[in-house]
Amino acid sequence: VRVRAVGREAGHRAPTDRDARAHVGRRQHRVRRRRRAEAVDADGRRDAGTGVALVGGDEQAAGRDGVQPLGSVAGGEHLLDVGCGTGDLTMTTKQMAGTTGTVVGIDASPEMIAVARRKAGRAHVDIDYRVALIEAIPFPDATFDVVLSSMMMHHLPDPLKQAGLAEIRRVLKANGRVVIVDMKGAAARHLSHSPLAWLHHGVEKGIEDVMERMKQAGFERVESGSMALPMLGYARGTAIDN
Repeated sequence: VRVRAVGREAGHRAPTDRDARAHVGRRQHRVRRRRRAEAVDADGRRDAGTGVALVGGDEQAAGRDGVQPLGSVAGGEHLLDVGCGTGDLTMTTKQMAGTTGTVVGIDASPEMIAVARRKAGRAHVDIDYRVALIEAIPFPDATFDVVLSSMMMHHLPDPLKQAGLAEIRRVLKANGRVVIVDMKGAAARHLSHSPLAWLHHGVEKGIEDVMERMKQAGFERVESGSMALPMLGYARGTAIDN
């Protein structure tokens, strides 16, 4: 009791149940990302122990097709890939941005970032990969023209989704675009019965939940669509008044 009293007198807010849930969710997300990184080889394609394709069915395809809803990317634009994993989508966006554009990839998992850096090094591609959190993006306001995120949002508890989308809006320039790729709700319910359910814990809400949260974060022109893979969808929006 004395400890709590001292904390209040010092101006410290006592942790709430919501804080605790967000903390646990953040730890679980990092553990899942670390174990997924440990399961892939240097190319990020196959299970290190069995050689069986582990993330190739959805995440590799999401990496290839994740730029579909972007439309045109002008040379010289600055792009950020949030939750970049082993860097497949990030590498593709660098090709679109050209030599005058810059591309940054961030991920909470040091293991994922290490794999992404090795892949970029082998391909001689200049990408700035950093270990960072979606709720604390380490860049000033209005830095990027485009922010992408593929197959990551469903891992986060609701408070972190909202905080992350607010951060994405903060780092976007005026009229900057955000594109989020994730499972559709119907596909998420199907996935809940598959062996991949543990890797994609929290996917049951689908991309539909992200659309509403984007609006709450202040994005305008929010719209959705389908990807080449039927189980995937996207939501995109614009930061009009940043």
